[in-house]
Amino acid sequence: MKNEPKINSIFFLKDKQTGWAIGNFYGIIKTTDGGKNWINQDFEENSTLYSIFFVDSNYGWAVGNHGTILGTTDGGNNWVIQSFDIFNDLNSILFINSKIGWAVGNNGTFLFTSDGGNKWQLHPNETNANLNSISFIDDKNGWICADSGIVLKTTDAGLNWIKNKFRFTYGVYNVEAKINNIIFFTDSIGFINTFFDVFKTTDGGQSWLSTNYQGADLSSICFTDIYNGWVVGSKGKILHTSNGGLTWVEDIPIKNEDFVSISNAYPNPFSSFIALEIIGNNKPEIISLCDIFGRTVLTKHTEFLVFDKTYNLTLVTQNLPQGVYFIRIQGSQGAKKIIKINN
Repeated sequence: MKNEPKINSIFFLKDKQTGWAIGNFYGIIKTTDGGKNWINQDFEENSTLYSIFFVDSNYGWAVGNHGTILGTTDGGNNWVIQSFDIFNDLNSILFINSKIGWAVGNNGTFLFTSDGGNKWQLHPNETNANLNSISFIDDKNGWICADSGIVLKTTDAGLNWIKNKFRFTYGVYNVEAKINNIIFFTDSIGFINTFFDVFKTTDGGQSWLSTNYQGADLSSICFTDIYNGWVVGSKGKILHTSNGGLTWVEDIPIKNEDFVSISNAYPNPFSSFIALEIIGNNKPEIISLCDIFGRTVLTKHTEFLVFDKTYNLTLVTQNLPQGVYFIRIQGSQGAKKIIKINN
């Protein structure tokens, strides 16, 4: 199967220059020039990430599969795990300041924190459906979107929810659709995206109109205000609007040629060797094995690796002491955590 890149989530600050994106083959990447160029930000966690959010240039969070929550206080240079005893996938995260935030996920998972994510609380809601996205305009008023066109609204910080359905007209049919993301700026003005279109409301969600986006496989939207927004999806595609969605212009796509993937590393735990599967990037690569203190204990230089082709490599590790190690590939998405044991 061809390894096709997909952006799961994108987020820009109000300056419209600084932004982050996450997805398969990317890990966490950052731009400071409006998306013209992107750099990797490594995270030492073997997780698939689905949503990323920043309140300013320093404080940010990301969530993903199996209840993964990551936090940063330095703009993404370093990420730490924020633990919560839950294994449902988390699909969206939002903060209104550096302390107060929410996260939502599958099977009705709804989490709240008031201390920047050091502690998370599980809150009840009106559905056990998969919750896909969350938006709050202050500490009381918020929305959650879910599968089957479900939209939940709260005016008391999530203690109570009003349940609605999103429907749109397709020809002569009135259709329900899964909503991937929801963003509100006021009680009246908000945006949502489905798999194939971006919709806007000016009456608090009572009615929704298409913004004339022409495309498919949309995974995420981000608006910094009611005019400027981005939509992302498969093949690294990014489109930008500066007029509230009346027109969309394609930005420079993020290509997975720019990022190497560690497809697999085994056995884990390992003893005398590590077998690697990596995806080529049309250049030679440098593979490093680092200990828990960040010191490089083993380095392997490869020959030219053809883009999108999978290669099998072996690291000989029999002389290493037992402990926790991380496998890094120069320019890759994060690191693979792996444990050495002695037979």
